[in-house]
Amino acid sequence: MINKILNGWRISFLLNLVIFLVQQLGLYYILFEYNKLILLLCLFDIYIFIHFFFNNSQSFSAVKGGKCWVLYVYSISIKVIFMYFFAFNDNFFLADMTKDYYNKCVIFLLLNLSTLIYTALSVKSYKQLYEDDITISNEKLFHNDLILHVVIDLFDMFELLFTLVKMSYIIKNTNFWIKIMGGVLISFSLYLNAYSFPIISIVPEKNNKNLDLGDIYFCKKHAAMIGIILVDIPFMILRFYFLAFFFSNIHFQPLLIKNICFIPIKCKAIKNSKKKYTPFK
Repeated sequence: MINKILNGWRISFLLNLVIFLVQQLGLYYILFEYNKLILLLCLFDIYIFIHFFFNNSQSFSAVKGGKCWVLYVYSISIKVIFMYFFAFNDNFFLADMTKDYYNKCVIFLLLNLSTLIYTALSVKSYKQLYEDDITISNEKLFHNDLILHVVIDLFDMFELLFTLVKMSYIIKNTNFWIKIMGGVLISFSLYLNAYSFPIISIVPEKNNKNLDLGDIYFCKKHAAMIGIILVDIPFMILRFYFLAFFFSNIHFQPLLIKNICFIPIKCKAIKNSKKKYTPFK
């Protein structure tokens, strides 16, 4: 369904521009109230917007899209570190506590727009990666699976970030290590997901053999390993800890079940990420 909606590269192109502008303007508007130093990132985001704007070629949609995604994740990672350790400081609160909570909810929603940007860029890259829209291969199936796993992991990261921000007034004195560890895990795992975007596919040689460059398979393994080591296992431990010691302040989260279930699923994905090209119609 998503592929049909975003099948046109022009729609994906316009969608990325609109989402990027809405997200960045919203983040700057809110974070400016907490720390005006956020404006130092403006030039970098303008540079990223230029790359998004010129990512309008079908022939190089994967290569240019991959560069846009890497730069974009760098920007979001820096903003996450900034808002977590500097903007949402434990010693600073807005006079209106209701507005403070509302701002954090809006930031959570704005950050989750990253999942739409990744999906739109990935679907747009199909034009370069797969010249034949009819043929279905393992590579396409792995690519779709990669998109799904990265999107779910991104949502998982932002949800834990939102939880830690909400609970900052509780854990700031007695459990300072949770704040440090949570911030490092979220920002580092987000940063490494910049390399979960395939930019090359299987290249046919003149003798009709296939040269498997393996980028999609590499990205699938990369995303799965990052998901296991930096997302699912540590996030699961943190959520169990929250349930055990802060039960009255946090509800049971479905993402805890996701963390538990995705560990064996991603282990299986790593095992099955073999570089084979088996097209079928």
